Amino acid sequence: MNTLSSWIVGILMVVMGLLGLLFTSRAEDTDAAIMGIIMFGFAVFFVFRLIVNGGRDD
Repeated sequence: MNTLSSWIVGILMVVMGLLGLLFTSRAEDTDAAIMGIIMFGFAVFFVFRLIVNGGRDD
């Protein structure tokens, strides 16, 4: 992944993480809250992997 696409994917993952937190905060049942937490956790993990890889290909 080149630098520009890493930035774009990273920004989209941050937006997905924020949406996950929004889903969790507005959840009316347990399933929606769990889905929001999973979305947030995946986004955090993905962004950390982008940082560790530094934009280089695996």
